[in-house]
Amino acid sequence: MSIPEAEADVALTASDRDCSQNRLRIEDLEPPTEKTITYRPLPLWTLLIPFSIVGVLIRLGLLALNNYPDAPVVSIVYPQIVGCVIIGWLNTKKEIIAVRYYPAFVGLATGLCGSITTFSSWNLAAFSAFANISDAPRSVGQNHKAYWTTGYIQFLAGIGVIVIVLGMSIVSVAFGAHLGRLRFGVPLNGHNGPPVKLAFMRHPVSLMRPTLPDIVAVAGGVSTWLLVAVLCAILSNQRHTWFATMFGPIGTMVRYRFAALNGKYRSFPFGTFLVNVFGTAILGALYVISHAVALDSTSCSVIKGLSDGFCGCLTTVSTFVVELEILDLRRSYIYGITSVGCGQDCPELKLIARGKVRDLYDVDEKALLFVATDRISAFDVIMKNGIPGKGKILTQISNFWFDLLKDVVPNHLITCNVDEMPESVQKYRSKIEGRAMLVRKLKILPVEAIVRGYISGSAWSEYKKKGTVCDIPLPAGLRESEEFEEPIFTPSTKAEIGDHDENIHPDKLPGIIGDRYAKEVADVAVKIYTKARDYARTKGIIIADTKFEFGVDENGTLVLADEVLTPDSSRFWPADKYAVGQGQPSYDKQYLRDYLTSINFDKSAGVELPQTVVDNTMAKYVEAFTILTGNPPQL
Repeated sequence: MSIPEAEADVALTASDRDCSQNRLRIEDLEPPTEKTITYRPLPLWTLLIPFSIVGVLIRLGLLALNNYPDAPVVSIVYPQIVGCVIIGWLNTKKEIIAVRYYPAFVGLATGLCGSITTFSSWNLAAFSAFANISDAPRSVGQNHKAYWTTGYIQFLAGIGVIVIVLGMSIVSVAFGAHLGRLRFGVPLNGHNGPPVKLAFMRHPVSLMRPTLPDIVAVAGGVSTWLLVAVLCAILSNQRHTWFATMFGPIGTMVRYRFAALNGKYRSFPFGTFLVNVFGTAILGALYVISHAVALDSTSCSVIKGLSDGFCGCLTTVSTFVVELEILDLRRSYIYGITSVGCGQDCPELKLIARGKVRDLYDVDEKALLFVATDRISAFDVIMKNGIPGKGKILTQISNFWFDLLKDVVPNHLITCNVDEMPESVQKYRSKIEGRAMLVRKLKILPVEAIVRGYISGSAWSEYKKKGTVCDIPLPAGLRESEEFEEPIFTPSTKAEIGDHDENIHPDKLPGIIGDRYAKEVADVAVKIYTKARDYARTKGIIIADTKFEFGVDENGTLVLADEVLTPDSSRFWPADKYAVGQGQPSYDKQYLRDYLTSINFDKSAGVELPQTVVDNTMAKYVEAFTILTGNPPQL
């Protein structure tokens, strides 16, 4: 087959391959006839638009339908199956569709199939499995926290995503080809006689005598793109989907243009390789940006649209898989391993865990990077938009408390100064300055150490019903916000994102972290709360309650970790407005909780916060920091 300029990234069909690569058929014994097809470039390019948009919608729909808890396989496999079945079927019908209208064939194969399948999202899913970004439990038995066990299982999880998606894609292409070969009385080639060998030639652009299909292709493509652009502007619901449909055709066109390189390197489809690798790298960068800083709803929608639309359509699995089948065995392995390997080797993607507020990056064998994002959660649910600048305040106030409490318990902080961090971290200065802590690697204990000096919040709710807090009996007659005679220790389990922490009785703690650490955690937590409480009183702030996290270093020493005494993890009340028997004004995110309660927040999914709530929440964080430290935060 001769394709001048090698424009199409459509894979060769079975009839285009050597006979040694296929089962011998009767029609292969007859010499093929040649047919030259002319086409106009403009209709071909514009026809990529509607097919790309439909492909994006199919992919996002399949992901939404199959993205649920405890799914049997990763959801990204379903778009690959659908797209690969279609490309397999198309390759058997090429002689029929291309002869009738060649741009339609390119639109279906390059636009539709290439946009349904996505190489970048597949590689991101594999990376997420390797790194266990969701921090999902993947170990069994008493040694489930052992590093070697966890690492081994995470390795298997990543390999599983790669193998399942790639294997199902290969099978799906073959299945699609089988469907295409079902004749039902219709000749395989669409006509009786020997197969047709096609050659494609550009037709000079003629505005005087366009064909009806050309007019429909141009008008339909342009109008469809304009329609989704208008929907992006006027619709507030599912805007990321409409942004994805707007950016998707751009990715498809770039991929189609890069396909010209495939014809120049027959032993290695360089065009497909480049778009797949660079598209994955771009997706990685967008992922980091979306999780490192707070963005307004429009910015979130745009980044999500670029990820699902541009990157999703720029990269493709359908063409990648068919190319694997066309290449000989040795070159196929080289091409496949190189593509997937480069897709995983993205320096922007070093995220190994993500909490409700913080992202955790691996730096070296001894250190981690904690990045406090501007995300905000309430009732264990992350809101759709964050509080710009909040991450910097959390980092600065934690640094303040770490220094104040270091004589009570060692902490994991190495430095907050980017200049003192490794060069591999310093190059991200613009993204992490003021919101990052370089910390020691620890074995984190799977509990939160909550200390309460006053009865409020969930403790007050339980006390009104049962007369207890975390099943600890308390004296009768306590009033809301009343101070306890002595601080009480009420631990909780640490839930995954989307789940809720569970308050537990202190007696259950030894069964989770052992007798030694259970007693030490309880004692140390009360000591550091007491010291922080006494200091805050001198500044006119009451610390009603707070929560700590601890880890264990290589010597078995208990170490204070994560954030410390921030407005996210504590209740800060102004002492001059304190009154027993009622709720208190605060310098923390209680204001956010009260707002969510006022709108009957169902605690199942985050909501988009109004700008007034964002501004007022930030103001309380700034005020708390300024009063406690005596200086305004550096934002």
